[in-house]
Amino acid sequence: MCRSIISLALLALVVAFPATAQLSQQYVDWSKGAAGFLMTDEEKAEWSRLTSDAQAEVFVELFWAKRDPNLKTVPNEFKLDFEARVKAADKQFSFEKGNGEQVAGSTTDRGKVLLLMGMPAGIEPMAAPSDDDRPGMMQRGAGQVWRYLKPNAKPGSTDKNDYISFTFVETHPGSNDFPFDRMERKNKASLKVLAERPKQLVVNKIASVGEIPRWGIVENTLAATPAQLAILEAEPKPWPEGAYFLATTGVFSDTMHPLWLHVQLPDAAPVATNAIGRVSRKTDDKVIGTFQTTVTAVSMTGYRAYELTVPVDVGEYKVEIALLAGETPIAVGAADAVSDPSNESGTYITPMYVGVNPTQETNFKLGDPFNIGGWRIIPRADRTYRPSEKLVYFAYIMKPGVGDNGQPKVAMGMKLTQDGKPGGARPPMPVQLSKVAEGLYMFGQDLPLSSFSKPGEYVLELTLEDQINKVTRVSVVTLNMVAEPGAAEAAK
Repeated sequence: MCRSIISLALLALVVAFPATAQLSQQYVDWSKGAAGFLMTDEEKAEWSRLTSDAQAEVFVELFWAKRDPNLKTVPNEFKLDFEARVKAADKQFSFEKGNGEQVAGSTTDRGKVLLLMGMPAGIEPMAAPSDDDRPGMMQRGAGQVWRYLKPNAKPGSTDKNDYISFTFVETHPGSNDFPFDRMERKNKASLKVLAERPKQLVVNKIASVGEIPRWGIVENTLAATPAQLAILEAEPKPWPEGAYFLATTGVFSDTMHPLWLHVQLPDAAPVATNAIGRVSRKTDDKVIGTFQTTVTAVSMTGYRAYELTVPVDVGEYKVEIALLAGETPIAVGAADAVSDPSNESGTYITPMYVGVNPTQETNFKLGDPFNIGGWRIIPRADRTYRPSEKLVYFAYIMKPGVGDNGQPKVAMGMKLTQDGKPGGARPPMPVQLSKVAEGLYMFGQDLPLSSFSKPGEYVLELTLEDQINKVTRVSVVTLNMVAEPGAAEAAK
């Protein structure tokens, strides 16, 4: 019997949303795009009754809030992950119809499954039938079987009954469209599972936008008030001598790379009890969030440090912060920072976090600022080091590529410049990673500085390279080497 194949994803997008002339093209396109796969039947019915862009705007805000796994943070982690999947599907599954029309990969059947189910546990390719004697355009092409582990099944199971399978087959050889093979018996049961996913992804019962919490951009904080934000504008801005503000990229989840903030104040400055902040996009100066929070100092020799994690989308930012003792500002400053994306395979390598004398913490969670797998790194504000110290540098590697042995293959290279002159280089050499969690690894090494005995400025270029997925991160570390205390007198 000849099996029929139809793109259910494209059909669903056509019939689910009737033409709504009252909505602008922006919202008409939104409902017909990848987000449409997430809509429940109730939401589809509600959308069909909308008559203005203002109503659509409220609908969309509620739509994403209902799926936000953490309403106490400004970024919506679900939305960020969904957008990353859309981007991946568009890159991998897009194709051109016979009439030249381009089809976005996120609107295909494979795109729908990826968006609703996530990454499959395994993909099995199927060759095109070799005994198909029908005319060329009627022949079936190659296929793929995607398998997902059932909720109660044991991870790594080899029993096929523990998996949900989706079968896709090209409508003809080389078409590259891969719609559902709707005559495949197992597909019928799988499509029922897929139909239930939109309801399962709704995690918050919210009836109006007024029920959406208006939190500060930092988790578990409130947005700053206008009076508090005025502190960031006031002149002159206090900034104690020896104070230091660092903002850099960190890790919060697979898809969210927040900003990690580190502010150092000298012991002579009052102890800060509160912090106020504002984060703006560099591209258009738009404020994406503010916060007010209490802070607790990390005491170090000669200074105190205050640290925060600020969840943001990918982009370039200006971060303004004010530390206060009670209601009195003691330090107001700003720094630029960048949150960069993972590559197409999901691999992400953080910058190197550099310091000396790291401390080990057993109670930590992913996202804690400057904590790499339980190792707390305190940046050296003035970048001054002595030959008796050991430089330590750590990094996270998210979703690295794995070799035939199932292990990541990461190498590190090093290049040295001394007072502006080349000081030698070491080609990339394999390094050992430590597994922190599934798909998450950390790298850490120390470098004795005894070889840097001559005072001056040294610049290290540290390069981490995922040799499977071809992802590289270069971190530049400046060392202002000084003599040991008393060394000058001893040399006389």
